[in-house]
Formats: sequence, structure tokens, C-alpha cells
Amino acid sequence: MKKLYVWIFAALVLFSTAASAQQDTRIYLQSGTISAESNLEEFITSPTPADVFGGYYYRFLQFNSIPGKDQQDAMRNSGLVIMDYVPKNTFMTAIPVRYDRTRLAAFGVRAVIQQTQNHKISRNIIGGFQDWAIKEKGTVDLNVQYQANVSLPSALAAIAKHGTVLGHNAQNRIITVRVSDFSLMALAAEPWVFFINTIAAPSVKDDTKGRSLHRSNVINSDYATGRHYDGAGVTVAVADDGIVGPHIDFTGRLTNFAVATGGIDHADMVSGIFVGAGNLNPTVRGMASGANHYTFDIDLYPQIIDAVANFNNYGIVIASTSYSQGCNEYTSDTQFGDQLLYDNPQLQFVFSGGNNNGANCGYGAGGNWEILPVAISKGRM
Repeated sequence: MKKLYVWIFAALVLFSTAASAQQDTRIYLQSGTISAESNLEEFITSPTPADVFGGYYYRFLQFNSIPGKDQQDAMRNSGLVIMDYVPKNTFMTAIPVRYDRTRLAAFGVRAVIQQTQNHKISRNIIGGFQDWAIKEKGTVDLNVQYQANVSLPSALAAIAKHGTVLGHNAQNRIITVRVSDFSLMALAAEPWVFFINTIAAPSVKDDTKGRSLHRSNVINSDYATGRHYDGAGVTVAVADDGIVGPHIDFTGRLTNFAVATGGIDHADMVSGIFVGAGNLNPTVRGMASGANHYTFDIDLYPQIIDAVANFNNYGIVIASTSYSQGCNEYTSDTQFGDQLLYDNPQLQFVFSGGNNNGANCGYGAGGNWEILPVAISKGRM
């Protein structure tokens, strides 16, 4: 038996060693996967790159392991601009034109990859543009994300050569532009461009099936001896199709920043499910019936874009959105929301899971399917 244990231990050691030797060196982009061969020596001896913008050229630097804070600080002090992380062990990096490339070896760089045009283009538009992005014949509306070290004025000046600027958001480095539908590859060839996708799909209202399906009736019970986590002391927000109320279920807890009027019912429904007190009808009480509630118009998604300001000014910690955009695409909008939550852990974003009946979204469920929206009830601690 003792010999058996020895053999098992030896086999585990050999397996662990072999697994370590087979390190995954692929780079996982939204547009696809890159096989990153070790090429640092080749890069060091290669000619000075010509794809320069503002004194920098841009490369994926893949490391043997993710550099720690001290190493990243050392790289920045050497002149490198470490920017967006991409799995595995890779950072998009701005390299000064006159940078001494031999210094990269000391930082554990194993591969240096130039970002091609196809790397920058969302896989969702490789085969053609979605109908919602074509507002004028012969053109397409794109969201272009520029490199992290490029200033907004510089990016606006550069992109104006390609089309008409429709809007921009410096927070997530996005410029919305209308360009010729034949100019995608020319735009992607620009070194200051990091990622390109079409504008987001139109917002579609999502419905719900009610409080009991989300089990919030268990944590905010109707019984005197039950749990009563009703959201009191918590401030939340909903962005939807317009003004909510007036209604006795929101008395003393509602602030309308929404201004849209006329034919509105979705905002009332969503708000009622979220924070309605059930004063008129206790059977339709909301999930956080004691929470303070702010409303916004859904246009431009102010509950997300302005989330930090909303927290500082009004104490809003949860922002709920019961609108869907397309079928589960990870876009620059998604990335922006993720970064906000990472940088501001006091915030929570809640999105409906979607019940866009008839939109199969590739699940294979057929034309009549439905997924219940995600909901949240924030309790009083």
C-alpha cells in the first residue's frame, strides 16, 4: 500500500509539471482568439514601426505571468503606457517611438502582437451590419473605442476624416460616427482605434411575472414573525419610458427626473414591481417596498452613464434597467458598465434577463419562449 501511495504522488507531480509546461498562450479577443508565439527577440531587432499616432505605436504585450503592481509601475516609469487587459496575461500597451525595446525582456514579456484590423472589429459585424445601424442608405452608424492614452479632442479630429460624428462619451472612450458602409476596414486600420462595433440595438421593454416568482415575498414577508427586509434606507433608480405615478404606492419615496409623458405604462409597472408599497392592493406589493426611488428617461441610459454622480448627489446605489438590447452581445456599453462596477463597488446594476418573445437568440427554444427578468430586493441591514 505504501508503494502505491508513492506511485500516486509521483504521477501527480509529473501531471502538474506537464500541465505547467503546457501554458495557455492564446489571447482571447471579442473578435476571436490569437495564437501568440514567443517573438520578443524578433520584435527587438525589427525596424521601427510605421503605425504611429501621437508619438506611440500600439501592441499587445503578453507576459509569462500577469505583472504585479510594482512591475507595472516600473514599466510605466520606463515610458510604457499599460492600458486594457486582455486574457491571457496580456495588456494593450502604448510604446513610445524611441523606446529601448531591449528593456521589455526584464519585464517578463514573451510575445508582442500587432493589433490587426480584424482584431479590432466586433465579430457581430464581420458578416454584415445589423439593420438598426443603417439609418441612411450607404452608411452605417458605428461605436468606435479609441486607445486609452489618446485624448478625446485628438480622437475626434482623427475620426472626422472618416465620417460624421454623432456623439461621444469620454468615460468609456466611445465616439459614435456615421461612415460609408465601405469604410470599415480603413477606419480599423487607424492605430488610435481600439475596437469597433455598430451602435447598440434598439431598447426593447421587458416585462415580468411578479414578486412571488422572484421569491422576494420570503425576505419581505407579510407575516409579523417573518423577515422584513424591505429596502428601507436604500436608494434605487429605474430608467424607463417616462414619468412614474402619481400613485399612493410611492408616496413620500418617489423623485421623478424622467420627463417623458403620454402612453406610458412600462415605467409604472417596473417601478411598482421594484418598490411599490402595496398600499392600494397588498397582493401586488413590490420587492423593496421601503426603498427611496428615483426615475430617469431611458434615453442615453443616465442611470448607468451618470451612476457615480447619482451616487454622490442622491445616494443611489442600485440602478435597474428593464430594457434589452440585442441578444446577449458583450459590447463597449457592457464593458463600460463592468468597469464602473469594478471601480465603484458601492454600486449595483440590475438588468432584466429578457423575455423578448419570438426572439430565439440562438438558444434553440423556438419562437415562443420566455426568460424571467432578473430582479433584486435590497434588504435593510
